[in-house]
Amino acid sequence: MAKQVFDVCIVGSGPGGGIATYVLANAGFKVALVESGRRLRPGIDYNGHGNAYAQLEERLKAGHRGVFPSVLDFSERNHFTAVGDRPGHGLLKALGGRSLCWAGHSLRFGPGDFKRWPISYEEVAPYYDRAERLMGVYGNHDGLWNMPDGVFQKTVPMRCPEMLLKRGVQRLKAKGRAMEFVTQRKAIPTDPAWKRRATCHYCGQCMNGCDIDSKYTSANTPIPLAMRTGNLTLFTESTMTRIVMDKEARRVRGIEYVNSAGETASLSCKTLVLACSTIETARHLLLNNLANSSGQVGKSLTSHFGLDVIAIFPELRNRDASNDDGTDYYHSLLTGLHWNKPHPDFDMTYQVQCGAGLNPKRLAVHGLPGYGSAFMRQLRYLNVCRAVMNMQGPVAVSPSL
Repeated sequence: MAKQVFDVCIVGSGPGGGIATYVLANAGFKVALVESGRRLRPGIDYNGHGNAYAQLEERLKAGHRGVFPSVLDFSERNHFTAVGDRPGHGLLKALGGRSLCWAGHSLRFGPGDFKRWPISYEEVAPYYDRAERLMGVYGNHDGLWNMPDGVFQKTVPMRCPEMLLKRGVQRLKAKGRAMEFVTQRKAIPTDPAWKRRATCHYCGQCMNGCDIDSKYTSANTPIPLAMRTGNLTLFTESTMTRIVMDKEARRVRGIEYVNSAGETASLSCKTLVLACSTIETARHLLLNNLANSSGQVGKSLTSHFGLDVIAIFPELRNRDASNDDGTDYYHSLLTGLHWNKPHPDFDMTYQVQCGAGLNPKRLAVHGLPGYGSAFMRQLRYLNVCRAVMNMQGPVAVSPSL
């Protein structure tokens, strides 16, 4: 029997690989999806709803920081040589990859972001609509020109400390500062009438893995939809080890991989899509001397840079924080910064995600020394009154590097 030649082989099932699988399989192509991890079971392999003490001692002895089983338990951080003070990158070896632990933030680039691109926002906007309908995105219609509104479900309100941050922004706007403070937009369904996935119940464990599979991931939406077409063959616990070229070394004809039994096998394909994280994709291209005529593959990789500014609002000391859980921690966004006057050497949007709230199973402020009732009151005070402004983005790399 002749060996099947797939139209497309996709390596990596995370955010990029998952949606590529769905689109290609839906278009009628025969697709092989290769993932080095296994399929995780929400609520079983990771479970933020369980007893906080049931596995505490066992998990601490195993070196885990969290008290609950989390998707981050399946993360590996030994696949590259760390440089810098906080090299926090990691592979998440599981079907769905790092879409399992993302926060769900789903913001559109706006017309200003596309000014130096060969395409316009207006050309991309219909695809944003399709993506939001597929993913189930909540948000508010804020009418901001460079963070356009979309196809949204009911928004999730800010926590009390975030409302005080918004009050400060309004005061700055009254003095002429160009900025906006709005609720976040996330790929987490809030409308019970939307039937593709479960409606969020606001347990706040989104980045540890959604126990009820409400948050959009590659594993719960595009890959199952691709399987229904009959055009997808899934290879889990299979790690690509080599890209196989034709005799002239001009075109890819397949891959070799190692399966869960440690056996080497191969797949034949007409087209190969590498979607196995920034570092691993670059590594495989370099190892196989492919797609690097520019000499830039593997260079200028920068960290998921972040910087926190923390505020404590003492007037919130006695507030009712019993309903703070929400959709993880960040429920607001400081945006609109320098949209009209961007830096000429920085093609990025300036914005700051903001968060607050007392999650009883995962305190934002923790690990402080102390014990007893006075310590517990102080710990509650710091979490109930705290708000954080988290500035994230890439680092501009010098052209000389």
